[in-house]
Formats: sequence, C-alpha cells, structure tokens
Amino acid sequence: MGGASSVQAANIIMFKFFQKFHKDSLNLYPDFKIWGHHRFIDDLFGIWNSNITEFETYFNLLNNYHPNFKFTLNLSKTDLPFLDVKVLKIKVSDTSNWTLGTTLYTKPTDRKLYLDFNSEHAIHIKQSIPFSQMLRLKRIISDELNLNNELDIMIKKFVKRNYPLNLLLEAKLRLSSINRCDLLQYKRKEEDTDKLILVQIYENKFFKNNRVKKLVLK
Repeated sequence: MGGASSVQAANIIMFKFFQKFHKDSLNLYPDFKIWGHHRFIDDLFGIWNSNITEFETYFNLLNNYHPNFKFTLNLSKTDLPFLDVKVLKIKVSDTSNWTLGTTLYTKPTDRKLYLDFNSEHAIHIKQSIPFSQMLRLKRIISDELNLNNELDIMIKKFVKRNYPLNLLLEAKLRLSSINRCDLLQYKRKEEDTDKLILVQIYENKFFKNNRVKKLVLK
C-alpha cells in the first residue's frame, strides 16, 4: 500500500485472478454461472439475476479458490453501499419495472471536518473546496430532490467551519448550471506534444569537490 505501482499491480492481479477462476470453474462445472461484476481495484460490484442459492455457491467457490484471496460479501435486495455511493433499487412509477438510482453513502465515523475557513491556507484553496465537494454530490446523487437536500446539509456543515454563506450559495448556483451527464463522462488527458524537454549530460567534473552542491547553494 502506498507504493507508486500499487494500484496498477492490484488491477493486474485481480484481473488475472478472475480470468483464471472463471476458466477453471467452467472446466470443473459446465453449468457454472459467471458473475458479471464491475470492479474498482479490489472492490467488486454486480447484480445477480438468478436465485440466491446459486450466488452463495459461486461465492463459496470464489473464497476457496486460492488461500491468499478472501472476499467479504455484502448482499441486499434493496440498497447497497459501494465506496462512497449507495446504489438503490427503485420501482418505476406506474409500471412493474425496476431501475437503479444512486445517493451518497457516508460512513458512521465521517464527521465532515472540512478545512476551517480561518486556516492559513491560500484563499483560492478555501474558496474552491465547497464547489468541488458539491460537484462530487452531483455526480453521485441521481435524484434532484435528494441532491438539493444533501446540498443544504453540506452548506450547514460548511457554515459551521466558518465559510461565508454567500460563497456557499454562489457555489450552489454555479453548480445548477452544470449538466450531470457531462460530469459522468470520463475525461481522457490529451498528450502535450509541445513540451520542452531539457536534457543534461552528466559530467564527472561536476561531481568532484561537491561542485554541484556549491553551485546550488550559491
């Protein structure tokens, strides 16, 4: 944990683990049902459309597949937390159909101790925090009424941390002009091919007598 390559290593290992697990399970059990889950590093989320007994069988096979890989299960027919999102099963009005919605999931230990506005941080940092937190809410919460309620709660929390009310209301007004669909689009970074690259050739004369150190100190 904490290493520069930790996330990449975890992603590769989990991908290969499930690739091998599903292949071996299908070879042993021809009727084996693969769980079409989504994954964020080592956190898994998915919907199981068959009966619960079959999923319990799947989970037991998964947990006994390798001695170094153990999973915990959080199963629900109504709502489920995944990272900082709570996924809700919602019935579509006037129909027999169901859909999924999302709202904010907050851990019981979360005290909303935002950076105090009276801190010695640069003013542009303190001004940007409320808007960035409101953007996060708009990405997560699918229902407009629920979003407004959570925004009002957040504003009260920021006021307790000495943020000016007019700053918070301006951030909320700015948020209302942003389309949530745009926020959910993955933004790919464009490569900058016009970067100036500086190459310095190592010369032994700079190493002798700490010349580099002396030049830097000077």
